[in-house]
Amino acid sequence: MPWPARSVIAAIVFTVMLWLDLKRLSEPQNRNFKQGIWKRCLRKVEKRRFSGSVWLCLGFLIISFFKTKEVIILSIIYAGFADPMAEIFGYFSFTRRYSRTNHKTIGGSIGFLLTALALSLPSLYYFLHEPSWLIIGLAGSLFATAIESLELEIEGHYINDNFLVPVGSALFLKFLFF
Repeated sequence: MPWPARSVIAAIVFTVMLWLDLKRLSEPQNRNFKQGIWKRCLRKVEKRRFSGSVWLCLGFLIISFFKTKEVIILSIIYAGFADPMAEIFGYFSFTRRYSRTNHKTIGGSIGFLLTALALSLPSLYYFLHEPSWLIIGLAGSLFATAIESLELEIEGHYINDNFLVPVGSALFLKFLFF
């Protein structure tokens, strides 16, 4: 799909998600409805702020402007598949929590890395017919895991990893490899 078309689609999806989240935050009856159905998906900080899905769509909107398909595909793999698997691994692994908010676990980070490697290496092998696919896959997966494991704050405001993972990994891959 040409980059203007995917950017338009990403903008439409982001606008819809933003509208739904603004509606949820502004009207108490919608807040109770969404929190009733998606209660387990919302973090405590997301109950009164934008949800992770809005940040994820914003990240996808930004990476849609990159013209290198490998960068976009890897960023989507990291944010769309490895990050949810980190949550599942972290929930079921019963490993030590290491973050200030007590949200990140060692098992979750290991799950993120394993999922990122399992999906990015075959994808890169398919798209790149040169020996560098292994180095790119390893470096990209390790960097995305590092981004996911961080809890960054700017002036007391938490930066959602659903935004940081796709944008940070895309910038890393673009400037170092593509």
